[in-house]
Amino acid sequence: MVFRDSAPHVYGSSQQVVCCEDLAFDFVRWAVTRRKMPIDIPKAYLNPLFLLVDRRPKAVPRSDLALAAGTSEDTLYKVVEVIRKAVGDVEAPRTLIVNVLGFGYKVVGKTSVRPANVSPISDDNYSASDAVIRISN
Repeated sequence: MVFRDSAPHVYGSSQQVVCCEDLAFDFVRWAVTRRKMPIDIPKAYLNPLFLLVDRRPKAVPRSDLALAAGTSEDTLYKVVEVIRKAVGDVEAPRTLIVNVLGFGYKVVGKTSVRPANVSPISDDNYSASDAVIRISN
């Protein structure tokens, strides 16, 4: 696992875009979008967010997330709250990032993965011939 201050970051999904609902996590451009519009997430919080997305559907230990965020495990919940707010996961029940009691956090929900060089798929341009790998959690 490599954590750096600027892209490119090295994760298993490093050449992909992971889509979850209306969000897209671009591991090449190191960007998060909602319906093709950029989401403003503080740079310091991209590491833990992309770590969570990369390891989905497995849970990520608090210690790994704290290291990725450059914070302590005691204040990690604040980092997660900023991330949740940025991606719109603010109301219970959580639909993207959930707490795994006594362990850490994980990304939940249906995701799809596509190569980073493919245009985002939306309802108005999707066809059965589009190359999308569906991953169920």
